[in-house]
Amino acid sequence: MALPEQMTGRERIIAALNREPTDVVPFDIGGTNVTSLNVRAHDNLKAHLGIDSPTSYGNYRSQRTQMSKSLSQVLGSDVRQVHVSYPAPLPEEVTKQVQVDEWGVEWQQAESRLYYVSSSPLGDATTTAELGTFDWPDPADLVSVQELAEAARALRQESDCAISLDLPNGIVHLTQYRRGFEQWLLDSIMDPSLFDALLERVTEIYVGTIKPLLTAVGDAIDLVTFCDDVAVQSGPLVDPRVYRGHIKPRHTRILEAIRESSSAPVIFHTCGSVVWVLPDLIDMGIDASTQSRCRPPTWIRDA
Repeated sequence: MALPEQMTGRERIIAALNREPTDVVPFDIGGTNVTSLNVRAHDNLKAHLGIDSPTSYGNYRSQRTQMSKSLSQVLGSDVRQVHVSYPAPLPEEVTKQVQVDEWGVEWQQAESRLYYVSSSPLGDATTTAELGTFDWPDPADLVSVQELAEAARALRQESDCAISLDLPNGIVHLTQYRRGFEQWLLDSIMDPSLFDALLERVTEIYVGTIKPLLTAVGDAIDLVTFCDDVAVQSGPLVDPRVYRGHIKPRHTRILEAIRESSSAPVIFHTCGSVVWVLPDLIDMGIDASTQSRCRPPTWIRDA
């Protein structure tokens, strides 16, 4: 089969997602949250290449940059990211060492400059009724729909690369932060009713957040990136039965909401070894998946 003639980044990415031949292997660096660079690596690379452009943060707590346009062009990335980045200079509320996010989660900065969860607002809850006594964010306050839609349209006009819309952190992350990592894992086995109720409440807010966003960006985007860690390096984050009974139904609802509002392919990212969950991702209609490791230990391969 003859390879296609030279393709644009957009054509190359779309062809790959459609399982069609491409002129060369598609390449992305900095076009999504999961392919972005740490600020130190970003700035060192710019200095090495002699690129003089300002540094913008996509997420200050994780020290993740919004890839500069000049650097993307030099590296030949096929993807550009729709993300309203923090401007320079960074506002004081972004850089302070202790922060409380929109979900009431407290974050504290470590010596590495990265932030960790230092206080979870639902860490002491013992009943599902208590969930209703806490302040929950309004979906309309969680993302800037107009800014993101304008950013998507601007990128569409100025670039022939594929435009990726990065959705906010998924429901596994959000419930872990609000409940606390250890208690969240204990709930998954010892208190499934509370575990389920928390997932349900967060899923409702998440769907209410992303549907207006996807409608607003419309056909200005070429793909959607959805991230939610369900694995560790050695295998599942939770018992696969817990994932399939509690988390997968909510992931399915989120994907249905995406499909209702956008025709763009969906790329799902999770850290860790995900061979065990690939059939579930296929079942939910995920178009592509990225992960940091694929080989599970022998004890989980038949899970």
